Amino acid sequence: TWDPKNMDIKLLQVRLTADRIEEVAARAFPGVTDVPVVWMGDFNTLPDDGVFRLITRGSVERLEGFAWLPELRIARPYRSAYASVGHPPTTFTPSFTACI
Repeated sequence: TWDPKNMDIKLLQVRLTADRIEEVAARAFPGVTDVPVVWMGDFNTLPDDGVFRLITRGSVERLEGFAWLPELRIARPYRSAYASVGHPPTTFTPSFTACI
C-alpha cells in the first residue's frame, strides 16, 4: 500500500534490490560491466517521489523528515518505460488521477 510515511523503507528496499540486481548480473556475466537489465514492478510511486528519483537518476538526496537516512545511490540509473510518453495517468479514481 502506498503511504508517503513509509518512503524511507521504500528507498531502502529499492537500494537493496538494485544492489542485488548488480550482484546477480556480475555473477551471470563476469567481466561484463554493462549488462542490459529490465527492472519491472509495481512501485506505487509518483514520478516526483524519492523512490522514482533513486531508480531513474541513480541517487536521491536526504528527504525532509528522514534525517537519519543518508543520501542514497545505486550503481546505475534505469530508464522509465513511460519517460518517452510523458508519464500519462495510469490510475483513475474520483479523488486521484496520476501515473504511479
